[in-house]
Amino acid sequence: MRWDLHTHYYPDAFFRLIEQVGGAFSFGTDPTGRTIIRYRGSRFFGITPPMTDPARRIEDMDRVGIDAELLSLSTPNVYFAPPERQADVARLAWTIDRAVSSIESLDVPAADKERILSGTARAILNNL
Repeated sequence: MRWDLHTHYYPDAFFRLIEQVGGAFSFGTDPTGRTIIRYRGSRFFGITPPMTDPARRIEDMDRVGIDAELLSLSTPNVYFAPPERQADVARLAWTIDRAVSSIESLDVPAADKERILSGTARAILNNL
């Protein structure tokens, strides 16, 4: 079995929280139309389609022969929020309930959901 242990996924709720909190992080688009995260108005991070589109993620996994992935949150992690809200952001991004419900609600075949869910759930459970 081939695993991808460093891959990122952004649930919609995470982006909504960044917009709600405001602060130094904001959203924009690059010249190609891809969504980017800005930090103090400057391009900080480009969001690729597989980071938000499960069907694209599965296509990429198939293309390179990945059987299971461990999803993780990337930039700006929890640090866009003020210190008193960072624990809330972490809970949003990392709880088993959120991970499982996000994956289970994806509009992809059950076998593909299992490929994403199995790697994520095993990693979470192994670290409890």
